[in-house]
Amino acid sequence: MPNDTSHIKRTIDLTFYARILIAVAIALLAFGFVLDVNGSTKLIDPVKGVNNTSKKGETITTIDIFHWNDDIEEIGIEPIDNISINTGGGNNPSTGGTGSESGDTGNTGSTPTGGKTGGTGNHGGWTPGTNPGGNPGGGNTGGNPGGGTSPSPSPSPSSSPSPSPSPSPTTPPTPTLDEVNNNLRNSIQNTYGISIKYGSETNGYYVGGLSTNSISNASVVNASLNQLNTAMSLYPNGFWREIKNGGIPLTVYLIDSYSAYGVTGVTDSNYSFANISIAVSYPFEDTFFHESYHYIERYIFKKGIYYTSWEGYNPGGFTYGSLWRDQSFARTGAAGAYFVNDYAQTSAEEDRASTFEYMMRASYSSCFSPNQPIWRKAKTMSDSIDAAFNTVSPGTTEYWERHL
Repeated sequence: MPNDTSHIKRTIDLTFYARILIAVAIALLAFGFVLDVNGSTKLIDPVKGVNNTSKKGETITTIDIFHWNDDIEEIGIEPIDNISINTGGGNNPSTGGTGSESGDTGNTGSTPTGGKTGGTGNHGGWTPGTNPGGNPGGGNTGGNPGGGTSPSPSPSPSSSPSPSPSPSPTTPPTPTLDEVNNNLRNSIQNTYGISIKYGSETNGYYVGGLSTNSISNASVVNASLNQLNTAMSLYPNGFWREIKNGGIPLTVYLIDSYSAYGVTGVTDSNYSFANISIAVSYPFEDTFFHESYHYIERYIFKKGIYYTSWEGYNPGGFTYGSLWRDQSFARTGAAGAYFVNDYAQTSAEEDRASTFEYMMRASYSSCFSPNQPIWRKAKTMSDSIDAAFNTVSPGTTEYWERHL
């Protein structure tokens, strides 16, 4: 009977070593997960290229819903004063009328009766008495010229003529508010390398199954352009042009509202274009910061950087599309909340865009306290932007990083 003892021993040894290897693998996975959740490692895994060809050609439209106060600050237009010069009466001096009567002829040996006073205007005429013994009683000098001042005497031939006054410089016309808006739009476009449409230029714009209403008030356009300019200036120099030069040009549509109430902004994009439309009837900055991240993330993905472990920062058992109100920082104010607001719980993309919106706010939120769940998400997003952009340096604290 053949001896199978050695065969059995080898089988036992292999089984023993296999179990050890499995145990070690499980331990390493668990240790990696702990590191990931504690923020010791990044949640991004850079890869050499875009490895999902179907995703690369896909157009994604993100529709963002109102969750702020419904108001807008409008800037009034100061009226332009019409300057007029009141000339009053005529400026050309009128010559007085000629004196009307001559003096009477003097009688012999008596004092002649003088003629009546000359008429208003030029000196009144008088004829001296002609008979002997009579003192001529000529008419009095005519009155002051009527209807204005007397004309200045003409210069004598020997006097030099007065030099002609220099013409006054022409004041350029005051530009209209429409012209001011167009100049401001051109300045923003040239500075950041984007395109901007507003007013009648957005007529008929349809996106995400929604029609849009254009802005008809020039003062609202002006306020929105200034807010856009201020918001875009908070990003690093050359940041917007880098995305454009990377093949994703941006057009911003400034509209009044969408056909559905409560929609604040829509980003319509793929890997070759991006359109951001903003309903300016809602607070501008939060909407722009939120939508801008959808655009930024397009570029991050195009550079081959993905969030492969993002859901590891969410509470156990949570799935996007559900609503855990007690985990919304906007509702509870709890620093340990997992989401900045309810809307962040709709999808991973909206979670990141909503988080970025809070990162760009002027005021500090306690959810960015170190090692809190939202702080970890924000740090991971900052790391991904650092990795994707040449215009962003890991050694520089960018505006979105100042609270971290």
